[in-house]
Amino acid sequence: MCGIVGFSGFEDTKLLQEMTSLLSHRGPDQSGSYTDEFVSLGHRRLSIIDLSEDGKQPMSNEDDTIWIVFNGEIYNYKELRVKLEERKHTFKSKTDTEVIIHAYEEYGEKCVELFNGDFAFAIYDVNKKSLFMARDRLGIKPLYYTVVDGHFYFASEIKAILSSPEVKRKVNVQALNFYLTFFANPLAETMFQGIYKLLPGHTLRWEQGKVTIEKYWDLEMKPQKMSLSTAQEELQRLLRDSVEKRLMSDVPLGVYLSGGVDSGSVVSLMSTFSEKIKTFSVGFEGHSELSQAKITADYFNTDHTEMVLGTDAIKALPEVVWHQDEPMGDPTSIPTYFLSQEAKKNVTVVLTGEGADEQFAGYEQEKFMMLHQQYVRKLPAWMRKSMLLPLQKLPAQSLTPLFKYMGSLGEEGKRRLQEFVLANEPVEALMNIISLFTEEEKKKATAGKLGKEVQQHPVMNDVRSLYFTPVQKK
Repeated sequence: MCGIVGFSGFEDTKLLQEMTSLLSHRGPDQSGSYTDEFVSLGHRRLSIIDLSEDGKQPMSNEDDTIWIVFNGEIYNYKELRVKLEERKHTFKSKTDTEVIIHAYEEYGEKCVELFNGDFAFAIYDVNKKSLFMARDRLGIKPLYYTVVDGHFYFASEIKAILSSPEVKRKVNVQALNFYLTFFANPLAETMFQGIYKLLPGHTLRWEQGKVTIEKYWDLEMKPQKMSLSTAQEELQRLLRDSVEKRLMSDVPLGVYLSGGVDSGSVVSLMSTFSEKIKTFSVGFEGHSELSQAKITADYFNTDHTEMVLGTDAIKALPEVVWHQDEPMGDPTSIPTYFLSQEAKKNVTVVLTGEGADEQFAGYEQEKFMMLHQQYVRKLPAWMRKSMLLPLQKLPAQSLTPLFKYMGSLGEEGKRRLQEFVLANEPVEALMNIISLFTEEEKKKATAGKLGKEVQQHPVMNDVRSLYFTPVQKK
């Protein structure tokens, strides 16, 4: 990864240097900056493609009218480069960064639709006196921004933005509300009031003191009829193509191997392209999946490294929190932190199986939500209530296999189960399965200072569209 920063509306070389230095952990190989009377850009580079000085950023076109700071990789950059060269564009490096510059020159802001990769970049158009920014389709690379008194700031991490004295540190209670519900914050707002993240699949333009945001991509779910064998072949093709593209690198690569189907599949596919794969696994004393990971590593004869963490690993929590910028209820954060330190000794880039459960509906709540929407919700209320009678007589702990939190919540768990079964609205049903705190509990814990209820927020419409199918009334 790399780190990008910048601001517009004033000049301050000291601030730019401070913002850039704060992201040195993202890019230890090179540092660069560009400043004029309109904009200041900073970059920290982790060299992956074209390790020479030609890849240094900020990077410009031939006449220095287009400048870019870029974090990520464009997997189809070689094909795009051929097309751009056919249109008489001249290149001075072998980087994917320069392909973005010339694609912008050729296609304007529509260029982002051509990129296959994970990326966050900012392009400064000298003639237009504008900044154009984009984030990849699934939001693999982060990008934050804020506007204060007509000054625009952006960075790969919030901490760089907060280094400006005019950016105030104030808790965003609406984001806190979502975090206390889901252990995550899906909003465009961050936990810092006034600081936002550019959402996945979106672009941003800063021009004449105005922010304009547009969506260039969204996930479309179009059911297709095909045989099981055809679906299996297509899935295999897509996964193979995805892994192959990510092996594009001028530095050593590895894989985080957890022992599950997701990371194991990545190792399996990677083995068809690489002779000796470096794999890395981590576990805790007395509880780990290291044995499952070892089975996969042995089967594919990988160069395998294992780590076993003790209870003293908790000491790393302050540094992990510092790196995350916002609260994040991910229990794997600490082991991943240590595993990354170990992997860095041998490789620069790692592949993972992250996101597989989301893509393939592997979580328990997905199964129960589909069961609820396809069957339970269509039953009359009296029948649903009768279903609850035998369940209400069970000990609360026996509900653990059914719902993630209910077994540990005692009578509260039984109440949630009842509301889940009786719910007609998908958001209400989902909240009873996965929410950490109820609305009433959050109000008590924060003295009623939270914003409007999560269920009423527009972002929850995505949940409704995913699960909700109108019941046909006869």
